[in-house]
Amino acid sequence: MEWNAFDLINPAIEKTKSLLFPINAKYWFRLGFVSLFTGSNSGGSFRIPNFGGLSSRNKEIELSSIKSNLGLTGLLIGFFGIFALLLNFISSVFNFIFIDALVKKKYSIKQSWEELKSLGFSFFLFRILFGLILILLITIPILLFFLKFGQSENIFTALGPLIILLLIPLFLILILLIGIFLSFVHHFSLVDMYKNKIRITRAIKNTFRNINLQKKESLVFILATMVLGIAINILSLIVLFLILLILIPIGILFYFIFLSNLILGIILSIPILIFLIYFINVALLPLYSFMRYFSILSYEKIYNQKVLNT
Repeated sequence: MEWNAFDLINPAIEKTKSLLFPINAKYWFRLGFVSLFTGSNSGGSFRIPNFGGLSSRNKEIELSSIKSNLGLTGLLIGFFGIFALLLNFISSVFNFIFIDALVKKKYSIKQSWEELKSLGFSFFLFRILFGLILILLITIPILLFFLKFGQSENIFTALGPLIILLLIPLFLILILLIGIFLSFVHHFSLVDMYKNKIRITRAIKNTFRNINLQKKESLVFILATMVLGIAINILSLIVLFLILLILIPIGILFYFIFLSNLILGIILSIPILIFLIYFINVALLPLYSFMRYFSILSYEKIYNQKVLNT
């Protein structure tokens, strides 16, 4: 089945207009909440003590302090690590809730969570595993290279700069291939998981089987996503610039609050900053919705399966 991804731009725009216009503020803020989840020790300085001029008692105190600091650091790292994993899991589930919202239009976050959390967990595991593999692929060669490069009187020392120049294009090619792979997973595999209620591994197999059968159409799709990505980034910057212009008076007010009372300024800025991030996400909702509709419509073409009701 021949199809052209660029031909799906207007249908995706129409779907977005049908979903979000005329504007319903309550619906926008609720869907904006869904799209929002679809990405040294505190206050002090830590220094290595100089044991040369310390008594034995002072040494014990300093060693105890170091152990205490290391323990606190470990707890903080563990806490933020668990928090990051939790956010990653929530984000994974909300990717499917966002698709569900665009497909059904009328939806319940609680009900969608119950129905789609298993798909989110599968995607969450994939993200963790893929991230670890990516770190190993990048860091191990770099570490091995610099270990060899750091040794004196070897070929790596003489050819080091040349090897680096050769590795740069290879690294860029690797980044490009990873980006294309993740783009197909995001646009096709997630929709396939949602449509057929399958795990990420099977969905990825389905995706690349269909891509292999429709190579030309898949290449055009990638080109279309690149063009649309550039256009959406430009539009996002314009929206952000307009929001910043509107917020200039509030920024000036906060400047004077910070000058008069630093603690009060910090206390007030935290909830306002959270709301600002949320509001920006709501303002960019048409762009997010358009891109997801574009991927759903492309999925319908390459898989020859209907996802949207109309």
